[in-house]
Amino acid sequence: MQHKSYPIQGSAFGTQRQIDSYEYGDDHDQQIYIQAALHSDELPGVAVAWYLKHALSALENSGRLRARITLVPIANPIGFSQQLQGQPLGRFESISGQDFNRQFPAIGQHLSELAGPNLGPDVAENKRVIRRAIDSYFDQYVPEGELQSQRAILMRMACKADIMIDMHCDWEAVSHLYTTPQAWPQISTLGHYLGCRTALIADISGGEPFDEACAEPWYTLHRQFADRFPLPEALKPVTLELRGARDVSHAQARNDAQAIINSLTAWGYIS
Repeated sequence: MQHKSYPIQGSAFGTQRQIDSYEYGDDHDQQIYIQAALHSDELPGVAVAWYLKHALSALENSGRLRARITLVPIANPIGFSQQLQGQPLGRFESISGQDFNRQFPAIGQHLSELAGPNLGPDVAENKRVIRRAIDSYFDQYVPEGELQSQRAILMRMACKADIMIDMHCDWEAVSHLYTTPQAWPQISTLGHYLGCRTALIADISGGEPFDEACAEPWYTLHRQFADRFPLPEALKPVTLELRGARDVSHAQARNDAQAIINSLTAWGYIS
C-alpha cells in the first residue's frame, strides 16, 4: 500500500489542507478509483472506506489484486472544515455556495487535442496515451482557488480509472445508484451485491457531477477517434447512494465493503 498526500492550493493563510489516497496493487494497466465523502456530511461511505482499506491491504498482502486500486476515504477536506454550531455543512462550499458535487469541468476536448496526435493501432498503448494526456492536462492546469484545486486533484486520479466508484448517501432512502447507459451492464453487478432497489441511468443528468465529469473525456474521445483508432473501453462511473444519512453502523459498513469486494472479484480485478 502506498499512502500519498496531495496539497490543496489556495488555502487560507496559515493553513494547509490535503487529500490523502491509499493505493493498492501493482497492475497499472487496470485501475479502479473509489472515494467517499465528496459531500462531507454523508458518512456511510466513510465507514465503508475504513473497512475497504483493511480488506484491500489483506488482499494485496495475499497477492490477489489484479488492478491498481486507489481509495480516497475523505474526498472533501474543505467541507469537513465547515461547521456551524456543531452542525456539519458539507454539501455546499460556504464561500461560493457551489455544491461540492457539481460544476466539475469538461476536459474531453482538451484531451482530444493532447492525445489525438499520439493515438495509433495498439489499444493498450492508446490507453496509456490517454492517461498520459490526463496527467499532462492537469500538470498545466492552474486552479482559481481552493475548490477548483480540490476538484482537479480528484479528477486527475479518477479520470484514469477503468471503474470509478463515488460513495454518497441520501437523507432518507433505500440503497440505489446512478450510472450511464454504457456502464450499466457491468455496474449492474455492483447494484446486485449492494441490494440496490433502484438504478438511475442517464448520459447527462445535469449540473456536471463528478461521475459524469470523469466519464466525459472518454466519451468525447470515442466520438472523435473510435472510427480511426482502436480505443479502450470508456471509464465506467457509478455514484452509490448508501441509504440515508443516519444509516451508519459497523455491520452495514462491513457488508457494503464486502459487496464492493465481491463486485471487483466478479469483474476480474481481484483473483
